[in-house]
Amino acid sequence: MLISLLVSTIAATGSGRTRQAADLRRNAQLRAEADGGVEEAVFHLLDSSKAHWAADGSIHRVRRGDTLLSLQLVSQAGRVNPNRASPELLAALLQAVGVDGRRATVLAAGIVTWRYPNGGLASMPGGGAGRDDLPPGAPFESIAELGLVPGIGPGLLASLAPHLSLYRDGDPEVAAADPVVREAIRALAGPDAADGDAAEAPVRPDDTLVAVTVLATDAAGRRFERRTIVQTNAAGAGGRPFRIMSVEMPSG
Repeated sequence: MLISLLVSTIAATGSGRTRQAADLRRNAQLRAEADGGVEEAVFHLLDSSKAHWAADGSIHRVRRGDTLLSLQLVSQAGRVNPNRASPELLAALLQAVGVDGRRATVLAAGIVTWRYPNGGLASMPGGGAGRDDLPPGAPFESIAELGLVPGIGPGLLASLAPHLSLYRDGDPEVAAADPVVREAIRALAGPDAADGDAAEAPVRPDDTLVAVTVLATDAAGRRFERRTIVQTNAAGAGGRPFRIMSVEMPSG
């Protein structure tokens, strides 16, 4: 009986480890498929033929064996960069997501102060000396860091995040902006701004800075998602005509 119990235990342990190893192998395969999907999406993005994929948010589905890849490219040209945006634009964006005017102005000032050297106190007599509770005085390193700015909690950050990008150098392009950013831009322009601006004109989205999201799903329902920010007007590693600016794994 003892020998039978021992054999059963060893067999069960070995079977469990075999399944675990198989799961790890399949997860690694899904990761590799997702990474390959990023390369394929960028290939179509750069393709000037009829096979070109625009960075317009469309979903493209590609099957690789028993893995289904869902690929999406979204231009970042219409996003607001919290490291570069003016206090006025930040306040207008905050109002566009539902923050009242006075609080929006205060929060926008807090965002600018956060990225300003010594929390904006460097020019004041003795400003910042010996203080360890000041903002870092450096650019935001992630969108999530905005949640550390006083007054911006998880809820407000969740509302702002879809409209922000740390990699956009200039102001957002109206034609590529989503409705919330367009509202902010229009509010900033004032009531005297001309109606029927370029935001309504059909244009090809700017594809020099693009978010590429790839969801790999296998026949058993296992999923792996990869999200990258790709810059196409700069050479990357290995001489490729694009550069990976950031890599995220929203889910696994």
